Amino acid sequence: MAANYLLDDQAVLFGARRANGFGTAQMHVREIHREQAKAIIRRHHYSHTIVANSYVHLGALIEGELLGSYNLALR
Repeated sequence: MAANYLLDDQAVLFGARRANGFGTAQMHVREIHREQAKAIIRRHHYSHTIVANSYVHLGALIEGELLGSYNLALR
């Protein structure tokens, strides 16, 4: 099964739309707000904390329900 890219609604420079996720309607990964990521981590991660320098927050959604979070941080 080939992944489909989810694109921003807003066009950026030169009219190109930016990819902000991938997957299908039933299961996909996309950018989420930091506050959503913090809530998931506080509820499910053993440390219950999110690092202060995280800058990319991705959510895993199955049938529209946010079930997980992946966060990238600077070293």
